Amino acid sequence: MLVGMAAQAQHNVPNSSGSEAPKLKAPANACDCHMHIYDGDRFPPARPGPQSRMQSDAAVAQYRLLQQRIGTTRSVIVTPAAYVTDNRVTLDGIAQLGADNARGVAVVHPGVTGAELKTLADGGIRGIRFTVFDPRSAAVSIDMIEPLARRVADLGWHVQIHMRADQIVENAALLEGLPATVVFDHLGRLPQPAPLEHAAFGIIRRMMDKGKTWMKLSGAYMDTNAGAPSYSDKLAVAQATIKAAPERVVWGSDWPHPTEKDKPNDATLFDLLTDWAPNAAQRQRILVTNPEALYGFAKSAARDGSNNREQTMRTIAFTIAATLFLAGTAAAQPAVQAPAPRPPLIDWAKVEIKATDLGNNTWMLAGQGGNITIAVGSDGIIMVDGQFAPLSDKIKAAIKAISPLPIKYLVNTHFHGDHTGGNENFAKDGAIIVAHDNIRVRLAAGTVSGLTGAKVPPRPPEALPTQTYVGGSFALEAGGRKAQLTHISNAHTDGDTWVYFADANVLCTGDTANNLRRYQNIDYMNGGDVRGMIRALDTYIKASNDQTKIVVGHGALASKADLTVFRDMLVTSHDRIKKLVDEGKSEEEVVAAKPLADLDATWANNPGHAAGHTRNVYNSFKRF
Repeated sequence: MLVGMAAQAQHNVPNSSGSEAPKLKAPANACDCHMHIYDGDRFPPARPGPQSRMQSDAAVAQYRLLQQRIGTTRSVIVTPAAYVTDNRVTLDGIAQLGADNARGVAVVHPGVTGAELKTLADGGIRGIRFTVFDPRSAAVSIDMIEPLARRVADLGWHVQIHMRADQIVENAALLEGLPATVVFDHLGRLPQPAPLEHAAFGIIRRMMDKGKTWMKLSGAYMDTNAGAPSYSDKLAVAQATIKAAPERVVWGSDWPHPTEKDKPNDATLFDLLTDWAPNAAQRQRILVTNPEALYGFAKSAARDGSNNREQTMRTIAFTIAATLFLAGTAAAQPAVQAPAPRPPLIDWAKVEIKATDLGNNTWMLAGQGGNITIAVGSDGIIMVDGQFAPLSDKIKAAIKAISPLPIKYLVNTHFHGDHTGGNENFAKDGAIIVAHDNIRVRLAAGTVSGLTGAKVPPRPPEALPTQTYVGGSFALEAGGRKAQLTHISNAHTDGDTWVYFADANVLCTGDTANNLRRYQNIDYMNGGDVRGMIRALDTYIKASNDQTKIVVGHGALASKADLTVFRDMLVTSHDRIKKLVDEGKSEEEVVAAKPLADLDATWANNPGHAAGHTRNVYNSFKRF
């Protein structure tokens, strides 16, 4: 009897109808990515009157009751309209819920100072919101979006957009040109009865395809004709969004539901995920993994238990793993579980570091491993990638021959050892290692190759990036030289960064591209995906012109035309293998069919390399 009573535990939560728990069990570290705190006794509204939609019984204590009911433990507090640009209630809520478990989205005006932005960042703010759905009552305006987006992009923050669908269409050029990551509220506020046919969905989808736009699965009770409890007319939008970019969707309750006089049932809203994302792995991403990436929460334990971020182990295995990535023979294994072949030894003494002048005090260095770019400023150097550890002294000597100035920043374009092997050696000299946060996590936890099963142990703390960003773009500056870092999600890996030096018209791709006329590894076990690779190439081609000097991961300096050829190979690979996947073919059946035989003659080092590329593309479609 006691067991049965426990199973039927009731939770009475203010501003929420019903009292039953959801049928769906929330995974550990599940995040409610859109909710509000109202605490009128301690923080009176900045906008009095009915238009403020001030809510009662909606402080942190009441919100904790909702957490107990639906099972979430992490939260993203969004400053509500009642407080205009007074973000104190949000900062206070973050502090009460705990810095490890809460983040915030603020509302600011263009007059906000740098010191104020720093205070917000220190308090857990990771984005700013523009609610312009009803301009008559909006605390911000559309003309504020672009200038503020430029300011917060340098902080690694995102821009959250709450617009009507027609406003999205009217402002498409503005939204698509924003330098920061964009997050659309409440399923894009697409109108019924045909939301997917509205032009706004096409714009949102186009932006999501470019890799910098997210969607919040929230507010199901908005823009619905079907209504509770099924909200069935929201299913198509939710599923289409998840399918388009499963790595860039998050869920939010929108508690205490300030737009609703009759409060919805939060258990019902949470259970919608069962239909929207029927696969448990999808829900894990939506509720846990994706919020970690967007808001910078600590990464949760990996499913294999490898979640210790601070382990210290030897780094020699990085040389082995990176060689496997470069060698075509690494793909020659007949099965995923097969042991890795012994890599060829590299005679480091014979490796030469060759410098190519790209103009405007910018250089490409080539040796053994990923290409390096350096930009020399008046007081220091920005360096992109560092090759293998045994080459660090030679690389330092080559840089000294160009400039005696210190290396201020070393940017990692991804985690593989032929690009990050020198991290420790350069950090010891004072360089700040900068990367997307997924790179830090991969380096700290260790990795496994999907093709070979080869395990790479964790790197020691001294080799880890100390300055990271999540999503969007991030700017570095050294003596007048500015580097724009931008994340490309799920391409070569899940942490790829491309770097652009506008003053020299130099673009660095890392291993999302090569100029060897050879297949590039797609590290699907660590977030790589052929679809992301294609998005990356689309981005580079759009961002470059015929004069752009493109430093790819491997091979000679590339041009826009070279990238077009590389992209065409990826698109052909994608289309042919996806057709077989859609037909239900197994991995071994697809490899045996040799669907890329004509490409293999040009792009593969050997039959094993050809099979490995086919496996990489096939497994891209099996990630979700």
